[in-house]
Amino acid sequence: MGKVLAGRYELLKQIAVGGMATVHLSRALGVGGFERLVAIKVMHAHIGAEPDFVTMFLDEARLAARIRHPNVVPTLDVQESPDGLFLVMEYIEGPSLHQLIKATAAGPTGAGTGIPLPVVLRMTIDTLSGLHDAHELTDDEGHPLSLVHRDVSPANVLIGTDGVARITDFGVARAEARLSSTRGGQLKGKIPYMPPEQLMSEQIDRRCDVYAAGAMLWETLVGRRLFQADSDGALLQKILAGPEASPAQLKPHVPAAIDAVCMQALARDKNARFATAADFADALERAAQASGVTIASARAVAAFVEQSGAYRKLGAKEIAALKSGAAVETSASRTSAAQPISKPAPEPNDPPKSTPTASSQVTSAGSALSARVEPQKPRRIGLYAGVVAVLLALGAVALVMRPKNDTASSTAGSATVATSAREEPRAAASSAAPPPASEAVASASSVPSATSASSTPSASPVVVPTARPPVVRDVKPPPEKAKPLPTSYSPDRL
Repeated sequence: MGKVLAGRYELLKQIAVGGMATVHLSRALGVGGFERLVAIKVMHAHIGAEPDFVTMFLDEARLAARIRHPNVVPTLDVQESPDGLFLVMEYIEGPSLHQLIKATAAGPTGAGTGIPLPVVLRMTIDTLSGLHDAHELTDDEGHPLSLVHRDVSPANVLIGTDGVARITDFGVARAEARLSSTRGGQLKGKIPYMPPEQLMSEQIDRRCDVYAAGAMLWETLVGRRLFQADSDGALLQKILAGPEASPAQLKPHVPAAIDAVCMQALARDKNARFATAADFADALERAAQASGVTIASARAVAAFVEQSGAYRKLGAKEIAALKSGAAVETSASRTSAAQPISKPAPEPNDPPKSTPTASSQVTSAGSALSARVEPQKPRRIGLYAGVVAVLLALGAVALVMRPKNDTASSTAGSATVATSAREEPRAAASSAAPPPASEAVASASSVPSATSASSTPSASPVVVPTARPPVVRDVKPPPEKAKPLPTSYSPDRL
């Protein structure tokens, strides 16, 4: 969410994942606040490493961009980004035909009718109209490209909330102007919708898509796939044998004329099928008219899609939430990609801080940074308080010991203090030594508040030496007294 491709396409939400690519709901950004919802098909990274698949992807973009029809999903752009190649297509809001069939399938008893017949006819005719326009595609000089979709299936037909069905995904389409070619023996498409000639690796043309459209019509009318099996081998045998039953045999409400048109499109012999998708659509319209069935309008299809519950339309609030949520990440990706964030030089005493890598992380990471920085201050204050407590204890010990020194030195005078101290026994010197730090800390609590206030040193490390107790050995001894002159001394000798 929020990743920007090629500088202007912002990914909002993942829609679907396929074998070659992932489709995202996105928006195209432009000048002056322009924006438009689009669908972006991003090629998988492991597929992008294969040159053949890259060529197929580019062929899809070139072919689909040439088709301009209301029943074909338009391809708007093809770009390359660090995430790989991607196609930009028009965003069709609505379910696929596969989702619609699944949501409206008949119950376990088979009594339900599934999708109403008028709606089925409208969606099928729209799909055939888009296919026919793709089949008629020509190059710049007017030569036919002989395009064959080869992957017509309910999953590749989108039913918009506007009631219009559109064909999409020309990734495996065959055309004369393709850069890549189909390898021998390699099948392209979904097996349940392949005609027998495609399974037999014979030459195919647009009638291959006519067969697939007939299989899709059969599935839409009945509510289940035409061919089902437990293995691919058994599935191939069923397709080569042909349909076991027609739609009318399983769903009596299907008129005989419409049933006949569907079975003609599923003929094993391609020459017995409709020559073009347009002929198939015309036959359906005539059959509906002959059966008295009114083909639904686009508004009726849109109403049925909404009632079916196959698709939940994105509301204005949800789209706004996607945009606003992505806008923060988009600015982050743009900021981080445009220029690196400068890191200020750390202070010597500052704790290390984590620098956010994007502007969007600044706000969200601000509280985290402050939460990590603030606890450092109480640790420093506690350290200072501990040092002060030790100094107070040492000062208190010095005050306690000082009267003893004054009493011992009161009879000898200030000059003889050092001399008498040096001559004292070692036991007296050891008794005058300060107690250990643990005893000093314990005795600090018994010091009167007035004494503590008067002897409290500053918390600055500069005044720490002044708070130490006086040690006798640090006092320099006074100079010795001058020796008495001999009695025979006389000033006259000078």
